[in-house]
Amino acid sequence: MPYLAGVVRGTLPEEQLDWDTRSSLCVVIAAGGYPGKHDRGQVISGLEEVTAMEDVVVFHGGTALEDDRLVVAGAGFWA
Repeated sequence: MPYLAGVVRGTLPEEQLDWDTRSSLCVVIAAGGYPGKHDRGQVISGLEEVTAMEDVVVFHGGTALEDDRLVVAGAGFWA
């Protein structure tokens, strides 16, 4: 975090950055109909298997928990 703040202030910390040399991959899963009109409340399934995988991180955007289920909640311009 000090590096991001340093970029904004124009004063980067003097310490050396440590880089992870492993590759990375980003997979985006979107609601049916996206980016056009899509229904909110569609249940998102399968994350139990994904989050159990080693070195996998799931980032959410436009999701919500409803009745212990993960659902599509993104407003978007077309919803």
